[in-house]
Amino acid sequence: EERLSIFQDHVSKGGVGAWFPEGLRNRGDVHVLQEFRAGAFAIPARVDAEIWCLAMVGTNVCWPLDAAVGGLPARIASKTFRLCQSSQALLAEHGFSESSDERAKALCLAELSKKAIQGAIDELVAKGFRGDSVAAKEVKGD
Repeated sequence: EERLSIFQDHVSKGGVGAWFPEGLRNRGDVHVLQEFRAGAFAIPARVDAEIWCLAMVGTNVCWPLDAAVGGLPARIASKTFRLCQSSQALLAEHGFSESSDERAKALCLAELSKKAIQGAIDELVAKGFRGDSVAAKEVKGD
């Protein structure tokens, strides 16, 4: 709780924070995001923050689930984009006020972020970046 408070203070003063809202590595379809955890968005639900997103395809080839450490050759694609300049303005656009339930606001930010990142992943896959077992074999030369 103390670390979260320090981190929130850092972000509220314009500092950079990074969250990985899936929480765990994806053991299913690598092209479909897992649920985003509301807790990852608690701070931007409380304090106004710019939200940037990072979508990546191919990291599962670089660091397979059964490997203790990653670093294998891989063709990784990424797209970085700004979801919003103001988390509070984005929430207001979706009907939330300053007094709205914090968890509901965090869930809204989680869902909006997930939808946007999934769209970016879909774009990368459409361009030929797969990050699947066929791609892993191509990189390894099998």
